[in-house]
Amino acid sequence: MVKTLVDLCTAVCIKNVRDIFDVGSTPYGLVRPILMKIDNAAQLREIEENSPHIQPDDAECWQRLINRHFPSQVKKHNFEPRDPKLWHKVYEKYKAIEVEEKRIALEKLTSSLKTIKKEKQEKASTVINYDAKILGPAPGRRKGLGGRDVPGAGGLRWGGGSRTKTTSARSIMQKARREAAEISRRNKLVTPTGQLPVRQGQIIQAPLGMREEHRIKSLPTMPTPRRIQAPQSRTGER
Repeated sequence: MVKTLVDLCTAVCIKNVRDIFDVGSTPYGLVRPILMKIDNAAQLREIEENSPHIQPDDAECWQRLINRHFPSQVKKHNFEPRDPKLWHKVYEKYKAIEVEEKRIALEKLTSSLKTIKKEKQEKASTVINYDAKILGPAPGRRKGLGGRDVPGAGGLRWGGGSRTKTTSARSIMQKARREAAEISRRNKLVTPTGQLPVRQGQIIQAPLGMREEHRIKSLPTMPTPRRIQAPQSRTGER
């Protein structure tokens, strides 16, 4: 199918649609495929101002842009102008609604973040510098030589130099049991092998290897065999 001159010109205009801002006095029916490819509302409005004869017919171009740019707002509202020439006003109205909705959403988000930050600050622990000159010695400590703080009755010292803070008699007993078990284990490890305690009746007989070695040693000793030498021939004998 051979394309007409109008089809070829239309294809070139669509390819360069971003550079079109005036259609002159061309009827809307000829420029409609071109205007339907415009995605910029400001560009469409400028074409209307330069070629006002298309305004009564280009409502579909504005409706396409409105549905594309403001889909959620179109579902909530259904604005239509009283004058078909004022569809650009409807576009501006939808745009203002979108800006207002974004502003409200941003305020809500900012308020929520401030509330979360405030709650974290209220729950956070406050660090206080302890001044012994004003508040006195800390609980569980007493002054030693040179004015230095040394552990007082507020702590318990165990073997090995470790200090464990306890809050009940039960925890003290558990600590004592662990210390006793550790000492018992160490004593077992340092006991010489020859002095290991053996329960009576635990060893019934010697191992098989030891018994076999003892049996071999108890066997009578065999005499060493004598070496047999061949007789030497006498002188003059054949």
